[in-house]
Amino acid sequence: MGSEKRNEEGGRAFLDHDPVDYRADRAQPQSFVAEARERGEEDPDFPELYKALAEFADWHLEVKRRRRTGKGIWYAIVEINSHADDGIYTAIQRHHRRCEGKKKAIVAVREMLAEHINKFDDGISIEPELMTDLKWDRRAYDEA
Repeated sequence: MGSEKRNEEGGRAFLDHDPVDYRADRAQPQSFVAEARERGEEDPDFPELYKALAEFADWHLEVKRRRRTGKGIWYAIVEINSHADDGIYTAIQRHHRRCEGKKKAIVAVREMLAEHINKFDDGISIEPELMTDLKWDRRAYDEA
């Protein structure tokens, strides 16, 4: 695909989508990123905004790539939650393991579920989750 076509698609992405509601899984995410970078270089008033949009989209593309390939660092998480009568959930314990690859993280989640299943009770749930290190870092969970 030539740069002219890419820029045309990226321009449409900017015109068709509210940047605040942008998600990297839209039709032409790479075009969106290219257009954001280009506009950041050309627009003297808002270069930081366009740079931030491009970085945000790049981050989402990388998360999507990792979910597809299963490569990289993944976290296996099992969260024990308490449920109050008013419907509020409170995390009372969070267990995690850092794993190399998604497949190993899936195995780790299964092991942790088996290890903590006895904590399940009325008003207590056990919730498994997988996430890349990119999302883990954004949530700022402690490694401890």
